[in-house]
Amino acid sequence: IFVGIVAGIATAVVPTYFSELSPIAIRGAVGTMHQLGITIGIVVSQWLSTPSLDLLGSEEKWQYLFLVPCAFGLLQCVVLPFCPESPSYLYQTAGKEAAKVALR
Repeated sequence: IFVGIVAGIATAVVPTYFSELSPIAIRGAVGTMHQLGITIGIVVSQWLSTPSLDLLGSEEKWQYLFLVPCAFGLLQCVVLPFCPESPSYLYQTAGKEAAKVALR
């Protein structure tokens, strides 16, 4: 249930963050990449859990499927400190000048 709630929140937050950071010329493509990533993730999860492929979909290995979202969550926690602040957040917290610098 927790993964589903977080995925629902991320579906709204991530495209907004991406659109705030991306240049105007490629803003639509960047927003589309998030949905493409979700679709690729669904395909990979179906591929990993298909019993006929005997990857992680067998009766002996199905528990290891839970490690896949945990690994990506850990990766996100490692990468998050390196992500820039969005200009709208900087405008609200640090003022107009900080937002202008972020837009350059």
